[in-house]
Amino acid sequence: MQSVDPGRYTIKYATYGFLFGCIFPIAATCQDLISHNFDFTFTNILVVQRTQSLHWIIDTAPLILGILASVVGRKQVVIIRSLAIMRKALDAVQLANRMKSEFVANVSHEIRTPMNGIVGAVQLLSEQSDDIDQEEAFSILRNASDQLTRVVDDILEISKIDANQATLNSDVFSIRDIVDSCVSVSKVQADNKGVEFILQLEEDIPESIVGDSGRLIQILNNLLSNAVKFTHRGFIRLEVRCVVKTENDISLLFSVEDTGIGIAREKLDQIFIPFAQADGTITRRYGGTGLGLAIALRWANVMKGSLQVESEDGSGSKFELVLPFQYWDDRPLDELDDKTNEAANLPQDTYSKRFGDTLNIVKPGRRTVLFVDDETKVLSSVRRLLRKQNWNLLFANSGMQGLEIIEDHDVDLVVSDIRMPHMDGLEFLNKVKARFPNIGRIAFTGYADDEMLSRIFSEADVYTLIPKPWDNNEMKLIISDAFSKLT
Repeated sequence: MQSVDPGRYTIKYATYGFLFGCIFPIAATCQDLISHNFDFTFTNILVVQRTQSLHWIIDTAPLILGILASVVGRKQVVIIRSLAIMRKALDAVQLANRMKSEFVANVSHEIRTPMNGIVGAVQLLSEQSDDIDQEEAFSILRNASDQLTRVVDDILEISKIDANQATLNSDVFSIRDIVDSCVSVSKVQADNKGVEFILQLEEDIPESIVGDSGRLIQILNNLLSNAVKFTHRGFIRLEVRCVVKTENDISLLFSVEDTGIGIAREKLDQIFIPFAQADGTITRRYGGTGLGLAIALRWANVMKGSLQVESEDGSGSKFELVLPFQYWDDRPLDELDDKTNEAANLPQDTYSKRFGDTLNIVKPGRRTVLFVDDETKVLSSVRRLLRKQNWNLLFANSGMQGLEIIEDHDVDLVVSDIRMPHMDGLEFLNKVKARFPNIGRIAFTGYADDEMLSRIFSEADVYTLIPKPWDNNEMKLIISDAFSKLT
């Protein structure tokens, strides 16, 4: 912050005030000379000044205005200094926010990395054990690791939104399919508790709309899971209907109503605060971090929508989510962005773009998959998991080593971590794409922000992404599916 000289500002403003004040005695003197038909001489000016007592008051204007202006100058110095301090503080807050987001992202990655080994080892031991007591212990370990993963994901996500790093995707989707996928899980959970699940879907909702389907699913799942968690009898109702229609846009209302424990009126605002819950005993009785509704509200705001709640203690709750979307029906492709056009073309052959000419390649013998990760324990877990599969397994601890292995072996598929030293996973996958375009590519990572995810799919042109910690069965299915698309 540059220093501000208070004396310079005081003199500057005092001079301005004095010069402006001189206008008044000069104007008054000229007016009197004209009204008395006096010539504009120095003698006549003195006569007017001595004989007209009002001039004695008017002549003080330069002094008074100069003093007042000097005070303004000193105040200006205070204001300038205050603004500079505020700008410096704002910069510090923004820097701290960025550093916090980076810290959370790095911590998330570091937590996920050892968890990958834990989860993989637990799943392997669980598959190999026939002991009922051990199976129960393994189940507890799996549930605990899954819960920890969800907590890390929630903290990471809300930190990204608060740091203004949230981005939205645009894709074409069926609102009925989205609702059905969300309801299918919640309805089973509600049925298990003896709670009736009611779905009311307005008939005139368009078949296809344009928006961020992933975020919509996330918000709906948060609202429905909360309803199931806090409702022990009665019903849960999901209602979907149109509230606003224009030529190109449509706003949909998603209402989630339940007959659960409810929320006291004076605590309704509190439920949207991160890590806060309406009742301190909620966490002990029902679990959770208190981030679900906070994330839902923030995503609703990012999507230019709204999320409101009506509730009374002991009388259930009603959450109303309103989100804007665009019509898809009969719209030309050039009206949508590149992501939407790509999504619209995918149903023709989802994987033709992912693998290019590799669809026509047939290799004899066993398929070969190369795993690249700088964490030895991750590669060790993968080796133990997949050793019984009818695949050739190759492993590399770096991108450079991975390229050397590809040079020496007929590799069909590479699965690469993203965060690696020296040559990161994105650079490695891009090199594989450029030098070995017939090899399928899968990303393998514990954390990637929206920008990195976009680059992974657009630049490296990967088939899909395997998250860390991974599910053993899911990993096998993904790799098997990738191999089948390479045939």
